[in-house]
Amino acid sequence: MKLIDGKIFDKVRAEVMIDYLKNLDVQIIETDPRSVKVIKTDNDILKLEVTSNQKAFYSIRKAFLFKLLKWFNISHHNIKHFNIDTIIAICNDNLRAISDNQYNSYVKIKIENGEAVTILSSKFTTISDLEIINLAQKYNIDSISRDDFSMRIYTTIKENSEPIVGDMFGYAFNITNSETGFSQVTAENFILRYICTNGATTRISTDNHSFNHYKMNKNYVLNTIIDSLDKSESISKTFDEKVKNAQKIKAEIFFANMKYQVNNIIGSSSGFKFFYNFEEKRKSKYDLFNYITDNAKRFNLLEKYQLEQLAGNLM
Repeated sequence: MKLIDGKIFDKVRAEVMIDYLKNLDVQIIETDPRSVKVIKTDNDILKLEVTSNQKAFYSIRKAFLFKLLKWFNISHHNIKHFNIDTIIAICNDNLRAISDNQYNSYVKIKIENGEAVTILSSKFTTISDLEIINLAQKYNIDSISRDDFSMRIYTTIKENSEPIVGDMFGYAFNITNSETGFSQVTAENFILRYICTNGATTRISTDNHSFNHYKMNKNYVLNTIIDSLDKSESISKTFDEKVKNAQKIKAEIFFANMKYQVNNIIGSSSGFKFFYNFEEKRKSKYDLFNYITDNAKRFNLLEKYQLEQLAGNLM
């Protein structure tokens, strides 16, 4: 089975991202899920057949497949052993189940440059990446990463600290979004460890500043994000203390829970390999934080973000 990806951007300038998004050919098809079917070509390429006003065919991107599986909590990590006909059967069973749900009178299918990128509920509130970028401009965007699954904005570093001699930290904001329904709209603190360019995220405050796209008021979400960023306070002193204290705490206290959560993010097979070289009985909580953030760099944009979020929560 051959799956295709959209364009992947890794920490590009805001102008590059804006230009790309403005020039995308995007179409949203609102249709009864019973008029949608997954098929394959002779070359084992997945196609989406949509029969509404007239029959049309679209190549299926990886994000579309994963989103259709995610609709019923089927992890894409667990489908590697299935053949293409099994995958197609699961997809079409999912589409039939969606159509049987009285709360899904129609679905939204996003077509990007002629390819199916995602399938969304009629209750999905679309907040575009361009709207989030426009919001973030106020806070001085340093760079933006984006793929079919999510977008992550990094603002410029606003303060620095040195909790350990020779180990500098920089503090900025991260603002995330997903037009395809894989992550929330979120505003967080971003922590950069200069010595190895490891990153982590933490909440801006005890208030919730993460929003699902489900049945949300767009203006409320955007205004709340702005309000949280405007009112954010320095976390450098607090985080410095957490770093110092974490050096005195054994990693094994947290290891089982961290391993479980990492498995949920990257799958059990990759999760087993993830901690293969980590000796939890001889390491500190801070070593565990560094290990997770360092290894997060090997994964895709969404998984990397979720691992860095997990590391920040650990601290």
